[in-house]
Amino acid sequence: MKRIPESLIQDIRNKTDIVDFISRYLPLNRKGKNYWGVCPFHDDNDPSMSVSQDKQIYKCFVCNHGGNVFQFVQDYEKINFIDAVIKVGESINLDLSEYQGSTPEVDPKLAQYYTIMEEAQSFLQYQLRSEQGKEALNLLYERGYNDDILEHFGVGVALTSVSLSKFLLAKSYTSDDLVDVNLSRWMDEDLRDVFFDRLMFPIHNKHGKIVAYSGRAIARESTIKYINTSNTPIYVKGEVVYNSHRAKNPARHQQSIIVCEGVTDVFAFTIAGHDNVVSLLGVAGTDQQIQEVSQLNKSVILAFDGDGAGQAATFAIGKKFKRMHCEVHIWYNDSGLDPDDLLREHGQSAISDGLENKIAWLDYVMYYAIGTYGLNSFENKKKVAEFVLEELKHEDHLAQDYYMNLIADKTNLDVSILSGMLHNKQQKQERKISVVQTHKQRRISATIPEQTLLKQMLGSKEAAYRYRDALGFFIDDSAQNLGLLILDAYRIESQIQAADLLSKSMDEEVRDLLFHIEASTIPSDFDQKVFDENIRIIKRRLDNMGMDQLKQDSINQFDIGNKAEILVKAILKKREGENK
Repeated sequence: MKRIPESLIQDIRNKTDIVDFISRYLPLNRKGKNYWGVCPFHDDNDPSMSVSQDKQIYKCFVCNHGGNVFQFVQDYEKINFIDAVIKVGESINLDLSEYQGSTPEVDPKLAQYYTIMEEAQSFLQYQLRSEQGKEALNLLYERGYNDDILEHFGVGVALTSVSLSKFLLAKSYTSDDLVDVNLSRWMDEDLRDVFFDRLMFPIHNKHGKIVAYSGRAIARESTIKYINTSNTPIYVKGEVVYNSHRAKNPARHQQSIIVCEGVTDVFAFTIAGHDNVVSLLGVAGTDQQIQEVSQLNKSVILAFDGDGAGQAATFAIGKKFKRMHCEVHIWYNDSGLDPDDLLREHGQSAISDGLENKIAWLDYVMYYAIGTYGLNSFENKKKVAEFVLEELKHEDHLAQDYYMNLIADKTNLDVSILSGMLHNKQQKQERKISVVQTHKQRRISATIPEQTLLKQMLGSKEAAYRYRDALGFFIDDSAQNLGLLILDAYRIESQIQAADLLSKSMDEEVRDLLFHIEASTIPSDFDQKVFDENIRIIKRRLDNMGMDQLKQDSINQFDIGNKAEILVKAILKKREGENK
């Protein structure tokens, strides 16, 4: 594997906004200078993780997890540093394929399952074009799907209750494997197909591999309209977003992603010329699905069914996307029809008009609140106000002012009272965060003079070189290691940040010290007088510990191996002094 140059790693980090990147994984809310979110690295209920846009680092004040954007990806995705750099690089559209390691080995069993699903797909598509599949094909034509759409989405048909199982067994796959991927099941000691007399819509994972099926009944009188693949070793319901592998590039080019409920709703938008569309395969919207969609694009248009369940899902899922810092709009649809039926009854223009006239999130919140509670009594008006204010507390002042006046107009409640209610909600949120900020941190062993020098060294190359020439050695182990990291960084760069150092390997104690110094109120600007005074303080302590000569030998030694040997002697001598 080709090594990624240090300069490229640095460039990727500099071009990546850590707040924007972490927002792809979890919701962040701005409080003061920093952003706060629920820490994903421990059982966290209140926001305890702070993300600094200025310093480009994150830190949990409970479990002490922290680092730069690469460290976050490593810990969250459970991948190595190089893969994390590549993943972050891809987010800013850099092609780092030349640095990609060899393709990781795939579990042979999983590879077998994927192959079975591909074989099944070929058979189901073949059946649709066979003589026996004509009824199903005509039904699809009647619903407005042409051959291009059927081919694009890989639509097939499952006919009799044994045809797919027999085909796959003849290809030498075992019955156990067919049951494992939920294509077959045992019934009265006979192997039967899970799907039969159904139109078959393949479901792919984000890498484009077929992992499941959604089967729609061909017979109109069927009491079960859809059945879907159960959880298998390659498919877990709630972890897959339908059509995400196809929508990835269109979402980037069209700068938005349309999210709907069902498979055929995706067909409807695609037919109308909007291929930046995915489905959640229902209205649950798990955290994993929300995260995957938000990584496709941060501008989300929700297009669920127009019935009551669809309206409730729009609000619930919209809130999840808002917590992921997405810009949320609602596809305008006053017909009460789902996208698939709307396309057939009113044509492609109805789909496109709904996108053109999309509704802003807070306008929808107002509409939904009034539709839910009504305005026919004081109590209901109060509920409407509370409902909307809860969503307003995370918005900017301009949006708050506009919608508070709108609420006042709709409910006849006094706007000053509404303002007070909103202020109380915000104060409660801020009190939660202030409790997190005062959480007791891990003990730092470096002395204040050492911390002061290190803070100035982080902010000034001149300070770092003056330390090297005048002292070159810290008493505390973690301070010493951090000092060496800073000096090493200045060999390449004229300016550095803590986030730069966090890309390097370091002990937990050094990492904690770095975070502590960054969060401290110690000035980072180089001050000659303060700097010299702290050098003198550390020198006096070194003299008292009988280490001055060893320290001086280290400064004067140019051979790296000899320098390291002398430093080891100094450290041992220091520890002897501490144990007396």
